[in-house]
Amino acid sequence: MEVKVLPENEWYRLNTMYKRHGGELPAKGTAVIFVIEENNEIIATSTLQLLLHAGGLWIDPLYRGKGLWLKIKAFGEKWLRNTPIEHYYMFPSNSMSSSVAKKLGAEEMPWKVFKVSVKE
Repeated sequence: MEVKVLPENEWYRLNTMYKRHGGELPAKGTAVIFVIEENNEIIATSTLQLLLHAGGLWIDPLYRGKGLWLKIKAFGEKWLRNTPIEHYYMFPSNSMSSSVAKKLGAEEMPWKVFKVSVKE
């Protein structure tokens, strides 16, 4: 058995597995895929995807309620369209932030988030 990084030019080898399980391969340039192969057959895979999240939003209290979040969000999303990134996530820290995310059309995801530290 060999554990390795699957080069992007071989990601096509995972198409059937992803389709069978209802997933999609990540956009190239946004992930690294680890595989275990035996006799040149992939028998296990794990994908680490670049996770872009919107955070650190702050608006001066004197300027709140003037649509600045919409303006900066639109600018950021236009900029992202020229990258391989297809979406980003929001992790609201309070109910007001959650409410704003919903009003802006963000899709609430049905999963919890876990953090894994790799440095001691």
